[in-house]
Amino acid sequence: MMFNAHVNWLAILACGVAYMVIGFLWYGPLFAKPWMKLTGRTQKDLNRSMKSGNMPKIYATSFISALVTAYVTNIIVTLLNVMNIGSAISLGIMLWLGYVAATYATQVLYEDKPFRLYLINIGYYLATIIVTTVILTIWV
Repeated sequence: MMFNAHVNWLAILACGVAYMVIGFLWYGPLFAKPWMKLTGRTQKDLNRSMKSGNMPKIYATSFISALVTAYVTNIIVTLLNVMNIGSAISLGIMLWLGYVAATYATQVLYEDKPFRLYLINIGYYLATIIVTTVILTIWV
């Protein structure tokens, strides 16, 4: 199936950068300590990861995933003809609720993860998806 959706590559790139900035803030100054505690990691563990040489691969994969998410969201925003910020926020919340919050809830239950960790992780995705839908609505 072919979608006839205008793709604004600059907007998609901006969304990818926004994901990375939000991730840095979310899992850095905002929630690093509770996230580390809930995942059983220490600062020493994170420092070891930084020195292992895996971080470029992790950051690249995160960025590519953000670009893919932005591209698909671009198609949805275009097909639904989202025209204003209020509608963009509503769409972002619906995408998050249906595809992130619900999926992660099942995963958290099966993996017996703390509910607070679930809230931190899905909160990040709520922020990024809303920012993505708003950027794409403004630029597309």
